[in-house]
Order: sequence, then C-alpha cells, then structure tokens
Amino acid sequence: MWRVNARPGSSSAPVARGWAPVVAHAVVAGVTQLYWLTYAPIATDAAEAYDVSKDTITWLTNVYPILYFILAIPIGWLLDRAPRPTLLAGAVLTGLGGAVRVIDPTSFGLGLLGQILVSLAQPVLLNGLVLVAHQHLQPEQRPAGIALGTVGFFVGIFAGFLMPLAFLSGDGAVDLGPLLNVQAAIGVVAAVWMVWTARHPAAVSAEVAGTHGIEALKTVWRNRSMRVVAALAFGGFGVFGALLTVLQPLLEPRGVDAERADLYVAGLVLSGLVVAAFAPAWAARTGNERRLLLGGLAAAAVSMAVAAVDPPLALVVAALCVAGGLLVPALPVLLEISERLEPELTGTASAVVWLAGNLGVALMTVVAQIFIDSPSAAFTALAAGGVATAAYGVRRLTPTVIARASDA
Repeated sequence: MWRVNARPGSSSAPVARGWAPVVAHAVVAGVTQLYWLTYAPIATDAAEAYDVSKDTITWLTNVYPILYFILAIPIGWLLDRAPRPTLLAGAVLTGLGGAVRVIDPTSFGLGLLGQILVSLAQPVLLNGLVLVAHQHLQPEQRPAGIALGTVGFFVGIFAGFLMPLAFLSGDGAVDLGPLLNVQAAIGVVAAVWMVWTARHPAAVSAEVAGTHGIEALKTVWRNRSMRVVAALAFGGFGVFGALLTVLQPLLEPRGVDAERADLYVAGLVLSGLVVAAFAPAWAARTGNERRLLLGGLAAAAVSMAVAAVDPPLALVVAALCVAGGLLVPALPVLLEISERLEPELTGTASAVVWLAGNLGVALMTVVAQIFIDSPSAAFTALAAGGVATAAYGVRRLTPTVIARASDA
C-alpha cells in the first residue's frame, strides 16, 4: 500500500522540494545515455586512441543493451523491494563509471570497465523513473514528472550524438581525452546532486510490496492491460529506436555522410523532446492518452510511408522529424499508465515496459537491416510495424482499459 508523509502540523501531503529528486534522477538517467553513445559516433577516432580495431570498439556500446536485457527484470524487483538503496547505487555507479574512463584515456580496459559500471546503473535509472515520480509527486503531478524523466533520457541521447562535434581537433578527428573529462565532470556532478536530493523524505513513500521476484513479474504480466501497454511499447519504441540505428545507411544512397546523418538523428530526437515536454501531461489531464498513442503511431507510420516513396531529401527529413515528434511522447504515456495499473510494483511494471521497448528496437532494427540496400523497402517495413501496432491498439487499448488504469 501507499501512504502519504505529511509534515508536522500539516494535514496536507506534499513535502517541500518534491520536484528536486525527480529532476536530479532525470539528469542522471540522461547521463547514462550520454555515456552509452560516447563512442558510437566516433568509432574510428576511439579505435585509434585506444589502439584497437573498430569491431572491438563496438563492445563499448554493445555492453549496454546486453546487460540491460539481463538485468532489467531483476533490478525492477530490487526497486520494488529496496527502492532507496537501489536508486542510490545507480547514481554512484554512474558517477564512478564516468570517472574510471578518465584515469587513463588511452586504456581500452578502463574505458570498458567504465562502460560496464554505467551499464549496470542504466536499468536502475530507467526503471526508476516512474518510481521516483510516484514517491515524490502527487497524483496530478506524476504524468509531468514521468514525462520529465523520459525527456532527460532522450536529452542524453541528443547530447551523445552532438557533443563529439565540440571536440574536433585541427585534423578533423575527435580528441577523446577532453571529451571524456567533460562527460565525467557532468556525470559526477549529476550523481552527487541525485544523492544529495535523496536526503529529503519522499512525499509519497511505499511500504514494501508483499510480492517479489518471479511472483511480482507474474502479477504484472497477468494484468491484461499491462500486456497491452507492453505491446504498444514494443511497436512504438521499436520503430523509433530502429530509425535511430539505421538512419545513416538508409540515407547514404542520397549522399548523406555520417556527420550529416548524426545531425538528422539529433533533429529526430529533438522533435520528440519538444512534443514530449508537454503532450503526456496534457493527455493525462484531458483524458486523451488513447488518442495520443494511437493517433501518433498511425501518423508516424504515414510519415515513414512518405519517406519510402523517395521524395526530396528535405521532405524525408521533415517526415522523420514528424515521426520522432509523435513516437517519443508515447513512451512516458505508457510508463504513466503502467504506474496507475501497478502502483505497488512500479519497478517491475516499468521494467516490463522498457524491456518490451528495447526488444522492439532489436527486432525492428533486424527487419530494417534486412532491407538495408533498399531504403524504400526498409521505410515501408517500419511503417508497417507502426500500422500493425496502431491496429492492435485500436482493438486492445480501449477507453475502458484507460479508465481502469485511472481507478487502479
């Protein structure tokens, strides 16, 4: 059960500075994504700095999804059982991981160790977004808090693609040492801030749920509405993540190099950030979650269908930005619905949503890569994924499901 901690002499629930832990958590969650993408845009320069092959460098990025798939559900259980120490461990691991990488910026081993530490923290920070909003904000504030946490996640991705451009040396290569130093400073400051905000009691604190481990997962999965939410996350986030992954090779036949593709990816993410900053809270306040989710999926599919018919490049980029603007806000809406459906198992429920989304990214990326030599076919396949998800949602995500979530 959930109880409210009232201040002495007050009959009201809120505790001062309830937003500070939410904002701090969002920043650290963004830092995990910033660290994840440190090496992906500069694989050639990083391989030279570490004196390893480009194939070896990919492990610095791939360790994140590998460990996330392994740890997502167990860390969801930990968040339900011991939320505060688990969240603090995530903050400490994030700051420590960034610091380890700068001990010797020419050591691949230390770079990999730093990435492993942060990849251990990543499922804590992502699965904990909903939990932190639930604990520190009142019900009417939580949609905005969850959206803020998700925006922080995508800001980290946005910064990850663009930050290396600020560290170009005279010969056009990225100077890895200064880049790692700046990122480490950001991560350590953010982690310290998150730990500092944790000294305040939560506005809403959770009694430890009586269900743990496999039973917690079974409880969440038996909830039919949670399965619908997971399916929508699988399709919506899967299409968006696949776009981020394969956009450069899909645009390469049009003469778009890696640097320009990174800018287009940043535009795709930025458009989503702008809409996600206000749309989820508006949808929750006005009861338009279903319209936002299903209408956004359908419109994003149409945008990718436009890209598939080989229009001018400017129209392709505009269509993709529309898709990003409509797909990104779906994630915080789905997370907020999951929080209402399973208020006593928010860690496990969030893990299910994030894991479904990441599985969707993996599958949709494979599908797109099958058609990588035919951009029109790849965009069509992704559009079909969006249409199929929207069609499923029309049947399954009924107004009754949304209403039941509100009453949960």
